[in-house]
Amino acid sequence: MPQRAGRFDMPTTRPHVVILGDDRSQALGPSAFHRKSVRRFAARCRTASIVACEALPILYTGPALAAMGMRWDGLIVETLPRWEASWADLIREANPSIALMIGTVKPEGGVQ
Repeated sequence: MPQRAGRFDMPTTRPHVVILGDDRSQALGPSAFHRKSVRRFAARCRTASIVACEALPILYTGPALAAMGMRWDGLIVETLPRWEASWADLIREANPSIALMIGTVKPEGGVQ
């Protein structure tokens, strides 16, 4: 689902994995998507990933394998680090029990 695509209808069959592309030429965060549609879909998902880093395979295969093996809906959000917390808040608010994986960028320097 690209930014500013507007409302999207919930798939009537399961499972589905929806990818929200908030990483186009400019990341705009959750406000660039139809909030009610995102919340409704996230509420029915069992697993989600936020990709705020390079494309790590586990962040994509986690929701995809859950869809294939367990017939669970999944959500993948591709974004930038500055929107990671906003996306996590929105997803957790819609579904507090969701299994959420977050791929983030390590800060430069400092102690690890």
